[in-house]
Amino acid sequence: MDGKNVSPAVVITGASDGIGKSMAIAFAKRGARLGLIARRRELLEALVPELTKLGSPEVRIAVLDVTDFAAQRAALDGFEREFNGISHLVLNAGISGRATPTADGWDDIRKCLELNVFAALNAAEWMKPRMVARKSGTIAGVSSVAAIRGLPDSGAYSTSKAAISTYLESLRVDLAPFGVKVVTIAPGYIETGLTARNHGSMPFLMKSEEAGRIFAEAVLAGRKFTVAPWQYAWLIRILRILPNAVYDRIAARFMRRIRGK
Repeated sequence: MDGKNVSPAVVITGASDGIGKSMAIAFAKRGARLGLIARRRELLEALVPELTKLGSPEVRIAVLDVTDFAAQRAALDGFEREFNGISHLVLNAGISGRATPTADGWDDIRKCLELNVFAALNAAEWMKPRMVARKSGTIAGVSSVAAIRGLPDSGAYSTSKAAISTYLESLRVDLAPFGVKVVTIAPGYIETGLTARNHGSMPFLMKSEEAGRIFAEAVLAGRKFTVAPWQYAWLIRILRILPNAVYDRIAARFMRRIRGK
């Protein structure tokens, strides 16, 4: 990108609602130019005037399914040219997934991995050499606290988030010598359409707007790892060190209960 005073050019996948929309709003308030990717045209088009009013000098949209890997790369190429370089790529598109011991969950697992992992890596790998060539930029990915341990009934989701977390960690080390930053975002329970489907208790549930602000600030600052709500940072530390036998007992009781079992 030319000029030090040019506002950031932020591209967000899964930007039409939930955390993606909340991050777009937070970036707009900070004067960022925005490229928004999502499947639902009506939601994206309705968001454009709102973001412009909040302070974004330029908002562009691309309507597509990110699991159409060629279409996603074409959209990124368009934003790259229109913005004279994407400064921040936020890989947010994702779905949750459930599994039960008595059902064949392969179709759900495949869909979860295609969206949460392969679509994110497709975009990141396209973006990586371009930022390296400029010796600047940030790639951020939305993982989850569910990446830390395998949660009950969530094998596909936990697997997908563990995969994206590990990938981002490797990418962070690889790109650091080239001046490119990599940010891992780990939400706990955030008030979105996905959590609205949960019927169990959701400890420390956070408003999407507040989470979007925290995550947008982390992306702009280039923080390596950020968690919200903050209480989950402690939960992550505890889960990492629990012996398997202890974790299994806790998971079988507590984790299933908060999911409404």
